[in-house]
Amino acid sequence: MLRPPSLQKPYDFISAADDALAVPVDGADEKANAAARADFAHRLDVARRTGDYSAVMLEGKQPAKFVLRPLPGSIVRKLFDDAAAGRVGNLEMAALAFRAALDGATALDGVTMRFVEDDRYGRIAAASVVDAIDSGCGASVINEVGLYAIQRAQQIDPKM
Repeated sequence: MLRPPSLQKPYDFISAADDALAVPVDGADEKANAAARADFAHRLDVARRTGDYSAVMLEGKQPAKFVLRPLPGSIVRKLFDDAAAGRVGNLEMAALAFRAALDGATALDGVTMRFVEDDRYGRIAAASVVDAIDSGCGASVINEVGLYAIQRAQQIDPKM
């Protein structure tokens, strides 16, 4: 059992791209594929809300778990202001949100957690953490987790 998302306390998050998740494999029937993907998305949404990932996990697999802290509104506003002013692009905004929200991680081979103090965003994960996760898991993980953290901070109900 993992900690479900919280607007006030750190919470656990598993990426939809994690190899430990029982993601449906597409077959020949496109209608059945769409139904399987919708069912998986629903079960993943329930897992993220409750912290119980058993319905979406592969037996015996260990997922990479990100421990995220809720983003303060001041950081979210800085991210949006920096994006609107052209100081950062959308993908860099997601990476900065990821770095600002990250509090730790488990089962990430080759990734050393390191944090730095940033003038605008306070304590954030070092850029080397993002680079290591990009090369080990793929950039989509950083984008997914960063955007999820922003949605949680804005109290938007993210549907994955």
